[in-house]
Amino acid sequence: MARIPQLTFGPWQRWLWRLFLLWTVIGAVVMSTGWGEAEIRRHIAWPPLQSFLIAVEAVSDFAWMALAALLAGLSWSRRVGTRCVVLAATVIAVGAGLVEAIGVLTGFPFGDYTYTDRFGWLIGGVLPLGIPLAWWVVLAGAWVAAAPLPGARLPAARAGWAAAIAVLTDINLEHVAWKVRGYWTWYPDHVGPAPAWPPVENFVAWAVLSWLLLMVAMVAPASCRNRWMIASPPLLPFAILLTMNALFIVVRIADGL
Repeated sequence: MARIPQLTFGPWQRWLWRLFLLWTVIGAVVMSTGWGEAEIRRHIAWPPLQSFLIAVEAVSDFAWMALAALLAGLSWSRRVGTRCVVLAATVIAVGAGLVEAIGVLTGFPFGDYTYTDRFGWLIGGVLPLGIPLAWWVVLAGAWVAAAPLPGARLPAARAGWAAAIAVLTDINLEHVAWKVRGYWTWYPDHVGPAPAWPPVENFVAWAVLSWLLLMVAMVAPASCRNRWMIASPPLLPFAILLTMNALFIVVRIADGL
């Protein structure tokens, strides 16, 4: 049985973690109250402050995810080394980004959806920059969460558990990302009332793609495999994932779901 991981920090990580927590709390208040550009224009009269707050609000969600991605990478690098982290993060971000872009253009494998620019600059006018970062954050945290679960000493089993945790995270975040923050829109070409939930194939695709990305990123590289399978992974990436899921739950409750 794997040992319980410890929450430890490298240089600057403690302050970045506190900033992430503060950002999360502020985000929970903003998302729960529906505060956005329209409210800023309505309640803030001084033009310089108004413009500043609107600019901050426009990039805040992406910056929050970028900070989470940086923290997860720094934390894992202390255990597996910078080279292995850069390799894994690149494989996950690029691999997920390519599949997501194909998904937007073709409807496969996730279903019919389209992205907005609410989650970062659109790469090629199709994919927000925050999406590949989000995949890395979710899978980096899920890989930690899967470590003590039954059979997790086997790489394929650990990847399977981590993929299941990633799917649960996607289920939790869908309402917030789709209907509260407007990162993406499901069924953009649907005529009449759209279904209330994403298509089932979205969650199937999340499970399969998560497993494949983890197997390629963490297991396939022979020089990094043993490091990623260490008995005591860093707790911080999992703490980030838990914090994100807590935020989604709070916003969902505030939105009446």
